[in-house]
Amino acid sequence: MPTSSASGTVASIRSDRSRPGSSVTSHGAKEEDHFDENEGRDLTKTVKLATVTSTDRSTYHGEVNGDGVPDGLGVLLSVFGSTYSGAMKNGKKNGEGVELQTNGATYSGEFHDGVASGYGVYVGILGDKYIGQWVDGSRHGVGVSVDAEAVMTAAHFNMDEPELASAVSLSWEADEQLHVLRAVLAENAAIRNQEIARQRHVDAVVQEMTTIGKLYVLLCRYSRSLSLLTEVSFAAS
Repeated sequence: MPTSSASGTVASIRSDRSRPGSSVTSHGAKEEDHFDENEGRDLTKTVKLATVTSTDRSTYHGEVNGDGVPDGLGVLLSVFGSTYSGAMKNGKKNGEGVELQTNGATYSGEFHDGVASGYGVYVGILGDKYIGQWVDGSRHGVGVSVDAEAVMTAAHFNMDEPELASAVSLSWEADEQLHVLRAVLAENAAIRNQEIARQRHVDAVVQEMTTIGKLYVLLCRYSRSLSLLTEVSFAAS
């Protein structure tokens, strides 16, 4: 997602992953302590937050990298009304996350390069459901589809289309069970990321409001100083 502007000082206020040992630096960036079992020492991770507006007018609130590009966990709000809460990498949806589409359907699972790829679970607005593999935003690979009438089809899918001949030959234990399990695990990971991403969203907005408030105070002080300077200059003349 190409970005055009980022508002607010990159910082962090609070997160669901905070625990004893976490601290907030003087710059507002959150440092989280992680214990490395191999090294036997604590590792510190600094979380940076920002609000970023892209060239397509979508808005992102959450973790960013050193260049202010969405990278980590956060919430992406599309100008068309869809919402993504989850992992980002270099400005694109990458990793596990939950996407609420404009029509009310949801996808919870793995993303790659901005689209659903890997394993995940899709739930349509009519109650239809798909659990399985995805490629480039389409159902592709082994999966289980359940329609609105609760009719289940387990098959190989080819870019959203089930290969019905494969439904007869597939074995639940050998073929389907593993893929369904991996899709459910991806869904659970996506939901966990969604919870943290939503907190990142709140933190980024609070940070932005705090920054704006500080700028307003500085502006008022500057205006007051300028007014006093004008009065002194006028009195001296």
